Amino acid sequence: MMKGRSIAALCALASLAACEEKSQDSAWADYQRQQQAASRTAAAPPAASAATKSTDLDAPCGDASETPDGRLRCTFTDGRRFDGQVRGGKANGLGKMWFPNGDRYDGTFADGLFGGSGTYWYASGARYDGGFANGLRGGSGTTVWPNGSRYSGGYVNNKPNGFGTVTTSNGTNSGAWRDGCLDSARIAIDATLAECGFN
Repeated sequence: MMKGRSIAALCALASLAACEEKSQDSAWADYQRQQQAASRTAAAPPAASAATKSTDLDAPCGDASETPDGRLRCTFTDGRRFDGQVRGGKANGLGKMWFPNGDRYDGTFADGLFGGSGTYWYASGARYDGGFANGLRGGSGTTVWPNGSRYSGGYVNNKPNGFGTVTTSNGTNSGAWRDGCLDSARIAIDATLAECGFN
């Protein structure tokens, strides 16, 4: 581990967490809120027929129906586009989703949320590859930022938790993360320095 981290290095990491990750967390939170609202109001789709099946991503999701092979391609009223497998009126299985802000996801869905494994590309240029649970990063995964920094390790509820390694231009630090905080090196990812108690 690096000892005597310079103020500039700490500021670079704080900037990474505060600027880069905060907008990503907002996209996740927006997605999760939209999915939860949709699941509360969603009705089962009508039975598919040759006359009603939709294969066009421009079809509104409310008017689209599953194809006989369990696939749906449509656009939600909020601008999100979906192409993937559905079961019981919800995304289940492999699928892709594009967001109006430029983010996109390619992976598995479970009960309408990201679940299993997949890749999430952020409009900022960052990318996450790994596990998802209940629409959030969960399990083992790797996030790579446009500046070349990366975190590989455990995630719980969208934040680094458990053993993980962060690598930046200033070096590499590994250890036990707690809610986005690496106490041994005073580093925060997906949390602010103040949230970690690093005032």
